[in-house]
Amino acid sequence: MKIGILPRSGRIYIPYVKTPFHLCFKTDRRKIIVVRNFRYGKGFGLVSKDSFFYKPNSLLGILFYSLAATLAQSNSPIITRLSYWSTVLANLMSLYFAYVLYFKLYDFCVVCVSIYMVNILCLIFTHLKLRKLIIDARMEASKKAN
Repeated sequence: MKIGILPRSGRIYIPYVKTPFHLCFKTDRRKIIVVRNFRYGKGFGLVSKDSFFYKPNSLLGILFYSLAATLAQSNSPIITRLSYWSTVLANLMSLYFAYVLYFKLYDFCVVCVSIYMVNILCLIFTHLKLRKLIIDARMEASKKAN
């Protein structure tokens, strides 16, 4: 979960780079400025400018991965369920951003796709942890019953 912070941190830095960043953009530096100021770059492209959530998506991503890393430290089934559903939401947002990137911006971004893959891995690992906790709880309950 902590690895997700790295690409997000780069997304904060990238708009201010003076040279082209070809891993993320097909064209020149002007595209970086356009994407930074584009409506999908803040507030997920879904909230109004006067909303509290109208912050750069990279900042919201860093907050999400920090929360996810904190929740991952717990072995409580309730906390793990919360973590699981938050990663499900993150994957739904990844689908939304992939749609925006490909069909609205007509672009491909290696950094963005790496974030989508990190979200998928977070979902897989959180699901496996939740399954293990549920199985362990059932085994303990059956031991107490016998």
